[in-house]
Formats: sequence, structure tokens, C-alpha cells
Amino acid sequence: MNRLMIIVMLYLLSNTGFAQSITNTIGNNGSFIIKDNTITFLTLERATGFLALNRGLTLPLSTDATTGVIYKSGNRFIHDFGTGNTFIGLNFGNFVMTGIDNSSLGIGTLLLNTTGSENTAIGKSALNENTAGSYNTAIGSVSLSKNATGYANTGCGIGFLYSNTEGYNNSAYSNVALYSNTIVIENSAYDTYAQYSNTAHVKNSAYGFHPLYSSGAADHISVFGSVSLKYNITGVNNVTFRSNAIVLNTTS
Repeated sequence: MNRLMIIVMLYLLSNTGFAQSITNTIGNNGSFIIKDNTITFLTLERATGFLALNRGLTLPLSTDATTGVIYKSGNRFIHDFGTGNTFIGLNFGNFVMTGIDNSSLGIGTLLLNTTGSENTAIGKSALNENTAGSYNTAIGSVSLSKNATGYANTGCGIGFLYSNTEGYNNSAYSNVALYSNTIVIENSAYDTYAQYSNTAHVKNSAYGFHPLYSSGAADHISVFGSVSLKYNITGVNNVTFRSNAIVLNTTS
């Protein structure tokens, strides 16, 4: 009996020991090193506090918020949740999406995405309200920020297509081009403020500073020149080829 009690006590003590923390202190100018006979795998320098990893870091695929995710200050920083998705930034993407082949780089990018696929978002809050829109390319801070279901939109610049929600096949290459666009289709804007207040129009092209800045019910317009047709109201099927051409158009 006494021998059995001793065995049980030793078993309990040994398991308690394994459950305890292991703490040690590196001496001044010392190092913590993990190696085999010839290769150093990991080094922690006392003087700098830097950790050197001399081989690869292997993570599992991101299947939820606690698996295969790298965090920074409590915020997700790198993960690949879903199929073919890559997310780098702070608080981007989510862990409920079913969309595939999305790529994002920046704070808050593709934050609300659910079924949207093959989107590329680079810049703070780019495509951050996208839910089901697919095939969008947004390069620039807050670009396509309000997009929800719009698809195949492409652009580069700060705030371009910012208010787009459902519009598709639009191209914008400059800061705040097509900024107030909501559901317009197949428009092109190339320069700052081009088609800035366009809201629900189709097949317009604007090249230059401020062209078609505040457009009303106007479609099928091509503008080449700064400030051309800046305040177009209801005119359709117009073409201009110089700066300041027909600045205020009404119904022609």
C-alpha cells in the first residue's frame, strides 16, 4: 500500500511540474540559441532583444480567426482565409467570406466582402464595403470604398469611384475621378475631378481636369480637354476637343 501511495504521489508531482511555466534569464550580452551540430536555427540576443529565425516559418491555412493568422497589436495583419485569398494590412478581410481569389494590401481593405471574388484592393479602405462585387481593381486610398455589388470596375488614384455601389465596367485613373458615381455603367474618366458628380449615366468618356464635373441626365458623351462640358445638364451625344469647350451645357 505504501509503495502504491508513493507511486501515485510521484505521478501527481511530475504532472504538476510539467504544467508549470519555464522562466530563465539571459545574462548581459548573452544569447539564447537553438541549433544542431552545425546549423543555428534560432537566436535571441540579450543586447537587442531581436529574434533571428534562420529557417522558414510554417503556418497552417487560415480557417478561422485563431488559425494561421498573424496579428499586430491585437489586429489581424496577415491571413489567407478562404480559397486563393491573400490579405496583408490591419483589419482587412473577414472570416465569413466565401469569395475566392481576392488580394488586398492596406488598412480595412475588403473588410465586408462576402461572395465577391477576384478583387484586388490596394490602399487604405479600398473596396472596404464591397460585399458581392467581383473583378474590381482598386488602387488608391478609399478607392471604390462604397462599392457593394458593382463589378469589373478598374482604377488608380485616391478616392476614385468612391461612392460607386452598383455601377460596373467603369474605368477611372486619377484622384476623385467619378467620385460621386453610384450606378453608372461603362464610363471612363482620366484626370482629377473628371466626371466628379456623375451619378447614373452610361458610356461617357472624360479626359482632362474637371471635364463633365457636374453632369446631369447625360449619356454617350466624349470630352477631351480641361473644364470641357463641366456643367453639362441634360445634353447627350456630345463631343468636345479642347479646354473650356461648352463649359455650361443645358439641353443640346
